[in-house]
Amino acid sequence: ELADRRDHDKEIAQNTNVGFSFEYEANYGDRGEHVQKLQEILKQLGYFKGNLVSNYFGNITRDSLIAFQMTYGIIDSEDDADAGALNDKTLDTLKKVLEG
Repeated sequence: ELADRRDHDKEIAQNTNVGFSFEYEANYGDRGEHVQKLQEILKQLGYFKGNLVSNYFGNITRDSLIAFQMTYGIIDSEDDADAGALNDKTLDTLKKVLEG
């Protein structure tokens, strides 16, 4: 199932012009353009389930990022210390997914 999800992500990335142009880490409670870009990327990949993309890193963004991290083995559970945080490892994985 994870392999199917990864194939889905690769297909989405190849068929959209998502782009990945930020290098900022982000955490729960953050605000900014980089948070909005993260939400847009997660939405296009099918992880962000919110109705509205904003510049606020709240519960929906955190949960979306956790789902992505779990799919790619970045974390083992939502209780991991890095769960729901856009850190270097998650940034690198997002870049790899989007670059195909």
